[in-house]
Amino acid sequence: MISPFTPHQPVFGPEKFFGRGGLVRSLVQRLRDSQSVLLYGGPRIGKTSMLLQVRSQLKQTVFLDLASQADLAALWSGNHDSVILLDGCDQIAKQEGLLEAVQKFIQGPVAPKAIVLTGGRAWREYVRDQRIFDLKLQPFPLAVYLDKEAKSFLKPYLAVADIAEMMRFTGNHPYLLQLLMAEWWRHRRQDFARLALGCGKELDDFFKDSLAQLGYGLERRLLDYLIEQGRPINPRQAAKDLGQADIKPAADMLCYLGLISRWIRDTEATLSAGCELFNDRYRKLP
Repeated sequence: MISPFTPHQPVFGPEKFFGRGGLVRSLVQRLRDSQSVLLYGGPRIGKTSMLLQVRSQLKQTVFLDLASQADLAALWSGNHDSVILLDGCDQIAKQEGLLEAVQKFIQGPVAPKAIVLTGGRAWREYVRDQRIFDLKLQPFPLAVYLDKEAKSFLKPYLAVADIAEMMRFTGNHPYLLQLLMAEWWRHRRQDFARLALGCGKELDDFFKDSLAQLGYGLERRLLDYLIEQGRPINPRQAAKDLGQADIKPAADMLCYLGLISRWIRDTEATLSAGCELFNDRYRKLP
């Protein structure tokens, strides 16, 4: 039987795309209302899948990945659609002349009704004032799955106790859930620690990509603190323990990178670093 888990490629459609239904509806509605969007998040958090799912629900929509040479060639023909979905926009900050090429593409022959410009931290900081191409961009950050989404993703395959154990390793990160479940599908009866050994290279690559986008200063201090605590912490308590008046910007970025979760638990706001696959590698840093 073919595995339902595809950690190495984006997914869309009713049988593949999982969770984030409210986010998709919100993004689709913004585009229908002619609002352009700055979509950003950490490595493998599901940005491309989100764009493809949005494209499947809108007419006259073009999707281009600026990290793809084949898609870059399409820039020279100009836009002919009502909505433009641009992925891999980090390349704009890296590749000379790409900003001008994208701007020319957007100008026509057809002026788009709305645009989504998508990337990681480098892209978010490149567009720090949320204006580019004379557009007012609405920020639209992605984070990890909600608890109920992660549990629902695992429920058809694992018992309740196994779901809790799986999420201890992966947290709520969609890529890590897909990756470890793909290994589980292959071996079925191995414990999760042994399954993680089977995808060590992929986990190392994910860790390096995530670490490359992690900032210094308060971001690192907050992440260190949450990993050390090993449990959900109220943000006010975290700020007090770290001697900071405001940790929200650092917490926001760590959430969008997919390295921590921020939820309401028992009516209390909490922050937690619950992904042991990342945390274990992070603890080993010199």
